[in-house]
Formats: sequence, structure tokens, C-alpha cells
Amino acid sequence: MPIPTPLAASVRPCEPAQPIRFEFDAGRAQAVSVAFDARLFGQVSLCYAGGFPLARELVVEARADGSRTVANVGARAWPQGLLLADRRVHELPPLAPGAGTTIGSGTGAPARDAVTRTALARMPIDGAAALWDLELAGVADASIESNGWLLVTTAQP
Repeated sequence: MPIPTPLAASVRPCEPAQPIRFEFDAGRAQAVSVAFDARLFGQVSLCYAGGFPLARELVVEARADGSRTVANVGARAWPQGLLLADRRVHELPPLAPGAGTTIGSGTGAPARDAVTRTALARMPIDGAAALWDLELAGVADASIESNGWLLVTTAQP
């Protein structure tokens, strides 16, 4: 599987026990592809870590009644996604700049798939994070079967 050049420096297996083999390009001093030792037609994942400059900012504030206020304090809109908080998954509506929503206490559902389980495992236990599907149509070297997600740990005032 090819590794997109802008992400090559931070690529790692999502599952530490998953055997993988990287192919390195010595001229570019970076990984260019990866092979997985997995069952035929088995699903495999790569994770990327790092900081990304964003023109969007999301703030989550816990309220005394157990609910959370989620606000887009950035200059750009966020698409529909998920809020991960209290080890549960909550639907997050699209938020225009300056817009907000309230997530009720005791709401949400357990992680429903490998993506949300992995995201919950990668965030602080007492924190909150937002998770969005990425549009990969413009990513060079991404195959049509590729999927991507953006997990953003949210600021907590």
C-alpha cells in the first residue's frame, strides 16, 4: 500500500501487534509503501500522528448538569462528525463559525466500530475529541479504497 508523501514521517501501525513491513526510499529518506502480513481480504490500518495547522477550532465545556457545550470558535465550518466524550460516541452536527450545540448528559453510545474504538483508545480518558471522515479525493497516491479520519483533541476551558 503506498504511503502519501506528506504523511510518511509520522506513519505507524494502528495495532502494535500487527506485523508490517515498510519499504524505504533512501533518496527521499522516508517510507514510501507498506506491506501487511494479514489474512486475504483482511482489513488493515495505518495511523499517522502529529500536529496539523488548522483554521478551525472547537471548544468543549463540561456543564454542572453533566452535559457538554460544543462550540466552533474558529473561522471555518466543521462538517458533521462525532464527539467522543465520557468514553461514549455522540453525533456532532455540522457547526458554522460561532455556532454551538449541547450534548446531553447520559447520552451517546458505545464505540460502534474499529474506527471509534481506536479513536477512544488514543485520547485522554477524561478528555473529549472530535472525529471526522476525511475527503481523500485530492490526496496523491491514495487508492479509491482508502479511508481517512481526523481525530482532534478539543480544547477545554
